[in-house]
Amino acid sequence: MRCGWIIVVILLLLGGSVSLPGTEAATKVDVWISQEGTDWLRVSWDPSQDGDKFSRYEVFIDKGNGFEQVGDPIFNIDTTNMKVTGLKQDTEYKFKVRDWDTDGLHEDSDIEKGKTEVPGFEILAFLTAIALALLLVARMRRKERRREN
Repeated sequence: MRCGWIIVVILLLLGGSVSLPGTEAATKVDVWISQEGTDWLRVSWDPSQDGDKFSRYEVFIDKGNGFEQVGDPIFNIDTTNMKVTGLKQDTEYKFKVRDWDTDGLHEDSDIEKGKTEVPGFEILAFLTAIALALLLVARMRRKERRREN
């Protein structure tokens, strides 16, 4: 028995890791931004692989001064997205999702970046396209008048 602990200590000293029975961490979920708005982002993630050991998800946002939890924990394993509102337009945010299991262990996802949209960008693009079309029509009419003269 003493030999087993010596091996564990040597592994840890050499930078290795040891997983004792019953101490496996919760699963790490993949996260992405599935929708963007001018003042909101929808954060989505793959379902936890913890099965019966699933406890909850917690969503975190970094607005530039460190991560803070968004909203309440999510206790339904099948709920795999959250709409985060009240954000500033045309601003980048960082998100992560923490998956907890019933043993009190958790695993954080990789950090995912998302950026809110610029308000009115679609309208501006549409108006620009109309203005260009009108300029082309006017130019074609001028050419036609020159040909007639």
